[in-house]
Amino acid sequence: MLRATAVADMYKAVDPASDKTLFYVHDGLDYVIQASGWHEVKGQELALVKGDPAQLQLDKQLILSKLPLDLDMSYKIGDPTRRVVVVLDALDCAHCRDFDAVLKKYNQEYNATVHILPTALVKSPENVNLVRNVWCGPNPGAAWRELMTNPNYKVAKVDTANCDPRKSVETSTDIAGMLRIHGTPGFILGSVNGKASISGFPANSKPVVQKQMLDVIMGKK
Repeated sequence: MLRATAVADMYKAVDPASDKTLFYVHDGLDYVIQASGWHEVKGQELALVKGDPAQLQLDKQLILSKLPLDLDMSYKIGDPTRRVVVVLDALDCAHCRDFDAVLKKYNQEYNATVHILPTALVKSPENVNLVRNVWCGPNPGAAWRELMTNPNYKVAKVDTANCDPRKSVETSTDIAGMLRIHGTPGFILGSVNGKASISGFPANSKPVVQKQMLDVIMGKK
């Protein structure tokens, strides 16, 4: 069974019995994204073949260009036109909290617009509702930063009845699956037509190493 995703022209095949996503497919059946990687589709029987790396990189950039950032939560640091960083952030991910805390500490050193794709490692109803309450609130970017960096922050409940149904953990999970970002925090760097992605943040390393990694992700002024 195919379902539309929040990314234009991208669908996912779902097992109706388990509701598990099997793979993602482009509307034109040009390529399929599975856990094992990106594959071109050839022939009437839709046999999967390993695609040309250069072409599949272009396909990846096509997905990046269609990210639904109109749905997102974001915040701006310094001159926000200098750099765009998209972060796959999980509310129950210790590595994500480390990244957010270090970024907040050195906030004054960078110029960027940071778009957050919020998710959770444990996709319980409570976690999904928490993400939706933040995402559907009046100032989601600021609220998410507080949630991730302030242990005493309490998320206000909001009426999500009229909130876009795509504003859920599912949206971020789908985008991560399409781009094959398997770790949180996951990063798309440079622009929404990104040229590189980095997955992982050295949470248990020395502060100097974390700062060096942050410089790579955010870019120095």
